Amino acid sequence: LKTIFEHGQIDFETLKSRAFNHRWAEQEAGIIPLTAADPDFRVAPEITESIQEYISKGYFSYGPALGYDAFRSSVASWYSRKHHLDVDPTLVLGFNSAAEALDKVAMLLFEDGGNALIPDPVDFLFQTSINRNNGSAKTFGFNLDDGKINMNQLIEAIDTDTRAIYLCNPNNPSGQKISDEDIRQIVQVAITHDLYIVSDEIWLDIYYEEQLKSVAAYSEEAKKRTIIVSGLSKSFGLAGLRIGYCICPSVSFMEELLEKSGHIMTIGGLSTLSQVASTAALTKCDYWLDDF
Repeated sequence: LKTIFEHGQIDFETLKSRAFNHRWAEQEAGIIPLTAADPDFRVAPEITESIQEYISKGYFSYGPALGYDAFRSSVASWYSRKHHLDVDPTLVLGFNSAAEALDKVAMLLFEDGGNALIPDPVDFLFQTSINRNNGSAKTFGFNLDDGKINMNQLIEAIDTDTRAIYLCNPNNPSGQKISDEDIRQIVQVAITHDLYIVSDEIWLDIYYEEQLKSVAAYSEEAKKRTIIVSGLSKSFGLAGLRIGYCICPSVSFMEELLEKSGHIMTIGGLSTLSQVASTAALTKCDYWLDDF
C-alpha cells in the first residue's frame, strides 16, 4: 500500500488531462500547482472496484430521492466511529458536493433574509453561499497562530437578524483546530441567542494530531442546533464524483432542506455511482485514509 503514496506512483499524464480547478490540467509545463485540495494519489482500490461491480450490470437507473440507505448509513456509522457522534441515518441528506449542501442550507436559513457570523479568515464558500441566498455575512476574528476565536467580536456582532454561526474545523485556510473551550462557548452563545451552528467538517478527517470531535458531539444541545456539512473530496480524493452531505439537527429541518434541494422533483439529486464509491470509502477504506 505504501507505494500508492510515493512520488513515482503518481500518474502525471492523467492528471494533466483531468485535474482542473487551477491544477495540473490548467497549468503550463514546469509549474507545480499547490491550489485546490484534490490529492494527486490514486484512490483506494476498493473504491474503483465498487464502481466496476456496479457498472458491470449495465443499468443506470434513478436512485432514491433521499439517497441509498447504504450511503446514508455509512455516513452515520463513520461519524459514530470517527467523530464521537451518534447519527440517525434518516437525518443524512446527500448533495452534489459539500459546496451545494452549503448553498442549500443557506437557501433555507436566509429565505426571509438575515445574517450569519463567519470566521475571518475562512474559505470563500461561506460568504458566497450566504450572499447568493438573500443573506449577509459578518465576520469575527480567528487567530492563525493559536486557533483562538475572538469571542467578544462574535458576541458583539449578534443582532435580531442573526440566524447562524458558521464554523470550519479545522480552519480552512490555516489548518488550525478550534479549541474545545471555544467550541463550548460558541455552543452556549448559540443556545442563548437561539442560533443554528453551521459546521463545515470536510477537513475533520485530515488532522494529524488526534481524532477530532464533531461540533454536534459536544453536548445534546449542540446536537439539536448543529447543521453538519461535509463530503469526500478531501479525505478520499473523490472531488470529481461531486459527493457531499448534510447531517440535519431534526426531522423538520431535514424535510425543509429536502424541499429546497429539489431532489424529489429530480431537479437535484446524487449520482448513484458517487454514492456507491462513497459507501465503499466509508466502510472499507479506513486503512487508506490512515496511511494517507
